Amino acid sequence: MDYKTKKKTAKKKTRKNFFLFKLVWRTTLFLSSYLAAMFFFYICGNYQVFLDSTQRFILLLCALISIALLILSLSGVAISIFQFIYNKRKRAWIFFTLYTLIAIFSTVVFLIARTVSILSTGIHV
Repeated sequence: MDYKTKKKTAKKKTRKNFFLFKLVWRTTLFLSSYLAAMFFFYICGNYQVFLDSTQRFILLLCALISIALLILSLSGVAISIFQFIYNKRKRAWIFFTLYTLIAIFSTVVFLIARTVSILSTGIHV
């Protein structure tokens, strides 16, 4: 109660992002930048004539990173839906769309990496 005006002052609600939200977001950003860098190294390696074993290793890393990124981005989608429902945050839809775009990016890179890897090894009879 404010003694000068004798009115009740409303308490401000402070809404903080909980630790899991921050952890998933930062890990997703790290893995997406790491995946983009690895994919860039693969593309540059084609023009700079990297060894075949190096190219296959980069493709394997791209596939593994994209699987981890897909799992994290799908959990981020679930967390952002929870943030919207539980905390009534409108900003959670921005994170929802970002996580969805990152999931699509990781799926596309995974499909490209596995397709190129399978085609490069050839069919052994």
